[in-house]
Parts: sequence; structure tokens; C-alpha cells
Amino acid sequence: MSRALLRFVTATTLSAGFLTAAAYAQNPGIEAYRTPPQVAAYVPLEANNAGLGTPVGPRDLVRAQAALDRGDFRHAARLLASRSPQANGPEGRYLSAVAHNGLGRYGRARTLFRDALTQAPGHVGARVGLALTDLRLGRRAEAAEGLAVLEQRRAACAGDCADAIALDRGTQMIRHFLEQAPAS
Repeated sequence: MSRALLRFVTATTLSAGFLTAAAYAQNPGIEAYRTPPQVAAYVPLEANNAGLGTPVGPRDLVRAQAALDRGDFRHAARLLASRSPQANGPEGRYLSAVAHNGLGRYGRARTLFRDALTQAPGHVGARVGLALTDLRLGRRAEAAEGLAVLEQRRAACAGDCADAIALDRGTQMIRHFLEQAPAS
């Protein structure tokens, strides 16, 4: 899989939890990540990352999510650059990381994913995002560690927790990209 496709998959998948129909049409090589028919094509972040306890609701976070869904990473990053409590909370940090990842600012994205995980260690999207960003930065060992954390949580969940779908998708995706990444 090409680096450009990895960047696209990372940013698109992280922003919506699953890829949109348009993403499949533009990139047929990612068919393996299609959302199962019984799952809505769009899974809001609060459902995709249960365990945070609060749904996405503050206007700027909703607007930033909409910008990410459109692929407007620059606008999303601007919306999330504020000093508001929501922008500095785990969901704001996560969305900001996705925006920076989409802009190719992988070092900044990595820092923001780590910030989100510091605030909410169970944030599946942030853990997946960090692993994929680590792969992009050539940090294969760190990505493998992130995969191990998610696989442990997935095993404990046994398909019977709020994060089951996100854990399945995240581990599948990281494993796929680890197999594709050159050995370091």
C-alpha cells in the first residue's frame, strides 16, 4: 500500500471511525476495511470511543468533526487551536491529532494522540491513531506495542463491550499496516 494511501486511510479512518463510501470509490485497495452492513456507515466518535463518558457536543468539536469528515484538515486544526476546555480535553486532542495527521504533521499528531491517551487511556481512536502515526514515522516497535495494548483490551472485551467494533477494526488495520511496513 502506498504512503499516500496510508496517509489517506489514517486520516479518513480516524476522523469518522470508518471509511465513507466515497473513500472506497477513490481507493479500491482498502476494501478490507468496509464497515459491515449491520453497522451504520458513520459511527460518531462518542460511540467509536466509548469509555470517555461524554458525547461530542460542544459546537467547535462538532464543527471540527464535520471539517474532518469533509477532509478539510486545515479548518479542523484551526477550530481546535483554541484554549477551550473542550479543545484541550481528550476528544479535542484526538480530533486535533487527526487534523494534523491529515496535514502531514506527524510529529505534532503523535504528541496530540499521546496527550489524548494521557487524559483518557481507554480512547481507542487515539490508540489506533498513535500506532498508525508511529508506523508513518518509522517507529515500528512502538506501533507493535500499541497493537499489543489494543489486542489485550480486545481479548478482555471478547466482542461484548461498547468498543468491540472499534477494537476489531483498529487491531485489524494496525496489523495490516505492520505487515506492509518495511522492517526497521
